[in-house]
Amino acid sequence: MILGTPKDQINDAVKPKKPKGMSAENIGCMKQEMEILERDLKAIETGYGENVLNLTLARAYVRKLLNNPAVARNLSTHYTNISAEFTALAATPTNDSANGN
Repeated sequence: MILGTPKDQINDAVKPKKPKGMSAENIGCMKQEMEILERDLKAIETGYGENVLNLTLARAYVRKLLNNPAVARNLSTHYTNISAEFTALAATPTNDSANGN
């Protein structure tokens, strides 16, 4: 951990020892890989909220469709696979109901 931490973020009381077998090139590669991982994590975090919102909206729409008896009957008669997937999606609890809110 200390090896990958920038020098300006290391407490003066903690002096990292020169690692055996770690060259400056290896440390540079590790730092570059950490920066790439941090950037990728930020991208995932950014997209997560949007994906959850889209899933929540889709689930609400599917529930509304399945509450219409004519639509539910048509799906179960002609599209049994889709009907089963929609039913499973509609039965999935939301975060609010899973948390008891």
